[in-house]
Amino acid sequence: MVETEIFETLGIPKKDIPKRVKQWKNFQPIGRNGTPQEIAKAATYLCSPDAAWITGSVFTMDGGAMAE
Repeated sequence: MVETEIFETLGIPKKDIPKRVKQWKNFQPIGRNGTPQEIAKAATYLCSPDAAWITGSVFTMDGGAMAE
């Protein structure tokens, strides 16, 4: 889970958002939610010349949740 303003559009009462974020964090094997900056850094890398050899790959960015 990446913490963004989307929580406010999901119909979750604003007062419940911190509780939900904490619940989702507990499902992350690395013990925290992701940040928009982490997504941006990955996207920046994939658009850079350093990623020129990467083609047709799927990068799962879920803090290890799929490994559970």
